[in-house]
Amino acid sequence: MRLLFIGILCLISVNVYAVNEDLAKNKAISDEITQGCLDNRQKILAISHYVYLKLKPDASKGITPEMQMNTSDRLESGIGWCNHQVSVFMRLCEAQHIKTRMLYLINKEGTSSPHTIGEAYLDGKWVIVDPQNDLQGLYSRYEALHNPQLLIDELRKQEKFKAYTEEQFKDFIDLYTNPALLVYGLE
Repeated sequence: MRLLFIGILCLISVNVYAVNEDLAKNKAISDEITQGCLDNRQKILAISHYVYLKLKPDASKGITPEMQMNTSDRLESGIGWCNHQVSVFMRLCEAQHIKTRMLYLINKEGTSSPHTIGEAYLDGKWVIVDPQNDLQGLYSRYEALHNPQLLIDELRKQEKFKAYTEEQFKDFIDLYTNPALLVYGLE
């Protein structure tokens, strides 16, 4: 019951917050990012990579994780933690008519983890999108659970994961594939 209440509360707060979105500006940004993309797979990858390049966690500029900003303001600031990155990703995909959703991940202890990912609906399945870690494989959580090496191989390509041990990769994959609390989705 508590999780249901949290989910409803999040849905209400997201809808109120979304009123401040400049949908025309989001569409213009999204169209520029996806120019030349031939299909939704390419669009999802282009938007996720764009968000990865544009938004970084950085509290030194006075923008805190709690601050609510619309998509264009967030992009102009250059500041965003994982949940902000996913939110911006979702808004830009929404402008391309791509279904997305945000998931707050649950750790192995069954509590909310400090990481949030997105998913996009592609080819009949929900695929993992993590703009903070620039995942480019577009695997479903089911595929990651049954073949974790797919994500491990992808993560190993990135500098920030090169020093990870096998145990750290296992923990990371467990985080991606554990149950998650769906916060909201956009169509």
